[in-house]
Amino acid sequence: MRSRFFRFLNAPLLLLAVCIGLAIQSSLFYSYPLYYFQPDFAFLAVLWVSLRRNFTEGGILTLIIGMIVESHSAAPQGYFMLLYMLLYLGMRAFVRYFVIANWASLSLVAMVAHVLFKIGGLFVLALFDQAGRQMFHFFIQIVPSTLMAGILAVFFFPLCTEFDRLTQKTSRGRSVFEEELMGEEAP
Repeated sequence: MRSRFFRFLNAPLLLLAVCIGLAIQSSLFYSYPLYYFQPDFAFLAVLWVSLRRNFTEGGILTLIIGMIVESHSAAPQGYFMLLYMLLYLGMRAFVRYFVIANWASLSLVAMVAHVLFKIGGLFVLALFDQAGRQMFHFFIQIVPSTLMAGILAVFFFPLCTEFDRLTQKTSRGRSVFEEELMGEEAP
């Protein structure tokens, strides 16, 4: 009974964590010097969902995260939903063909995915003839935001692993998850 309750709370608690991360991101990092080091918790959550959830659950969570981010943004409607779905599908395809061996490579994947995510955002804005306004901002912010994504990935992904381990369905599911995790951390 308890394991079913925790499994039920897995997705809502993940969404609540994304909302708290967005609140921190949009309030504490809104001022000038801190703006360049603004963490993108929604981006990291979508990366995690694309790596660890099945296709249906991950797709639904990604769409909900996109809707939550759009409610906190002045971007055109559907912008973040499209970008996060592209990120989700791209990471699903990447993981299908490549193996992520350890946490350090996962951090590198997060950094490369962040750069591609930002370039994809410019491409979507170019479709609406709005990319020219964002090019200067892109070139100023790409290095600090990518470094921040890589640094946060080192802390965020182990926390999400522990969160998922605690909210697995059964003790058998937990042991399978731990075996998978131990195999992932081996050099």
